[in-house]
Amino acid sequence: MHLNTHTRLLLLILLFQLCCSGSVVFGQTGYKNGLSLGIGPYAAEGLGTNFYTELRYNHFLSQGKYFFEGAVGIGSIESALLKAISSSQLFGGNSLTVYQFLFGYDPEYRGSIPYLIGGFAGLNQGGESRFAFILGFGKRFSLWGSTDFRLRYDIRTQIFKQELNNEDSFTSLNIALTIGCEYLF
Repeated sequence: MHLNTHTRLLLLILLFQLCCSGSVVFGQTGYKNGLSLGIGPYAAEGLGTNFYTELRYNHFLSQGKYFFEGAVGIGSIESALLKAISSSQLFGGNSLTVYQFLFGYDPEYRGSIPYLIGGFAGLNQGGESRFAFILGFGKRFSLWGSTDFRLRYDIRTQIFKQELNNEDSFTSLNIALTIGCEYLF
């Protein structure tokens, strides 16, 4: 049975959530900010999956129930599939840079229900810039009993209009899955 990349990412997140749902998660009470680094796969629709790194800054409100986030992600949109089919290149390069400005809502920051996140992003794929909407979810888990460090996972969908080779535009859905560590201060 062959599963596409999006299905595999979703199954991985669901498995991770089930495995960690019994973990005790302490709220962000007393913390106003968070800094995190996440790594994982970035699935660009029609181009394949590549390694992705994201640095995030969070500012918490109402004891962690709401938060604002600014993030910068770097990766690649290199496609082994397109290389195998054709020697032509769709973009001026293979670099990927994502600037995100998001608002999050964590209904149960002490429980196992994931937080929801949404906002806007500026994508630069191989030298071509796009504006994107972001929707996603994630969760923070206590790391080694520490109140300052958390394990964090996020899955986000970037929704934007794409045009390749001067053809008609279409809606593209890129998915980023990151797992990393967050420091609260």
